[in-house]
Amino acid sequence: MKLEFKNITKQYDKEIILNNISLDINNVGSVGIIGESGCGKSTLLRQLAGIENPEVGDISINGISPITKKKQFQEKMGYVFQKHNLFPHLTIRQNILLILERIKKVDSKVAKDTLNNILEQLQLEMVSDKFPSQISGGQAQRASIARALSTNPALIFMDEPTAALDPILTKEVLKSIIGLKNSGIEFIFVTHEMEFLKQFAEYVIFMHKGNIIESGSVDILNNPTTDMLRTFLDK
Repeated sequence: MKLEFKNITKQYDKEIILNNISLDINNVGSVGIIGESGCGKSTLLRQLAGIENPEVGDISINGISPITKKKQFQEKMGYVFQKHNLFPHLTIRQNILLILERIKKVDSKVAKDTLNNILEQLQLEMVSDKFPSQISGGQAQRASIARALSTNPALIFMDEPTAALDPILTKEVLKSIIGLKNSGIEFIFVTHEMEFLKQFAEYVIFMHKGNIIESGSVDILNNPTTDMLRTFLDK
């Protein structure tokens, strides 16, 4: 992944959330964003994902701008957020087939083969004919990941995908995500799960009050160079 953003500024009303931040990263497969609540990490993710546009600044991911080439950019992306955003009136199987057949326009037989492979990969075969209200939070989040995979994305954005789950379900979902590490898909994600971060991220961005305080390979978690990151990791 080639990720570059320059002078990104974002504010809501008069409150500055991202304060003129810049970064240039090359040749990494997964980027984790960390920091205390309210530091701007989820806001940064939304700008990078093209969900929102910054007031000021430029963004490029693998040579495509989510600001100026939004449609082209989003065709290659998948999204997993805290809320599952599954259609409640459709089964898990139907939720995924909807993406494959109606949005990606995949042939029906190919769509069903792809669906079955994804269900097996995320261990969802046994609940595929149930509705979102009939399955656990962990299963629903894995279904959300399955739906993201169905778009055949080059890159998946994840915003604290385990935030609303208990410890057992958190482990279940994180295990599924870690299983995707060698899939060839790239990831940019926000998390508060430090052990997961160490296993999954190749590059880490640490934020505080809208600024990037420290960034680098995942090794910075073992050898932080700033007191602020050191204090954050000790909590």
